[in-house]
Amino acid sequence: AAEEKDREYICVTYNDYSNTIKGEGGEIAVKEYIENSFSKEFIYLPGYVLPDVKQQEKGHRFECDGILVNRNGIYVLEIKNYTSGRLCISNDGRVEHFSKNGVLIEEDRSVIEQCDRNTAKLSALLEEKYGSWIVQKIKGIIVIANNDMDLDNNSRFPVIRTQLLRTEIYSGYEQMENNSLIDMEDVIKYLDSVRLPSYRFEYVSRDQFYDNKTLESIINRLKDIDKIHEKLSCDIYCNYNKETDAYEYDYE
Repeated sequence: AAEEKDREYICVTYNDYSNTIKGEGGEIAVKEYIENSFSKEFIYLPGYVLPDVKQQEKGHRFECDGILVNRNGIYVLEIKNYTSGRLCISNDGRVEHFSKNGVLIEEDRSVIEQCDRNTAKLSALLEEKYGSWIVQKIKGIIVIANNDMDLDNNSRFPVIRTQLLRTEIYSGYEQMENNSLIDMEDVIKYLDSVRLPSYRFEYVSRDQFYDNKTLESIINRLKDIDKIHEKLSCDIYCNYNKETDAYEYDYE
């Protein structure tokens, strides 16, 4: 674990830098809302990168935009700060994301898949430590961090705007309560102990991203980094082996 924390993770991406800034702005807005609207019975953990226990031997990890911890429940927040457009979720969970011009936006994973995936991974991590009882305490919530996006949610999955987060959590509060209470201090201490460094982003153009010479140049420049994470249509982990002076790729 100590060696893992010492590593620096690089994400090579062609995504617009402004999208990253906008996403961070949404996460900050949600953090400020929670700090101002929730009692001290809740502890908020923003931007936690954690090990994927089911893929730990490959060094895989996942990132939660936010984790809200209370003695009765643990809430995994998937925060989206979409630009204007429309998000439609049917009762069978199908997600359609339209731009402000009505064009369907293709996404590798829908927002529900992202939230459900991170919730499952956090559940597996905490179940390994505390046992199966804690899984029923963990719930995923999608938070839309602005009012620019039209939202049409016909599913049972909670997709809400920031200002309804408190109402959403307290409305299901009694359902989460039972005799098994969460030791908040111990859970937070454990998550802090296994927490991994966040990605550092390297931005290139889309053409450069698919140019092997450009990627090879970036990798050569980063040879002192133990791991490089390249963001493609799937997660690819590039592990530099100092002994063989070679790169080994793992696909998730």
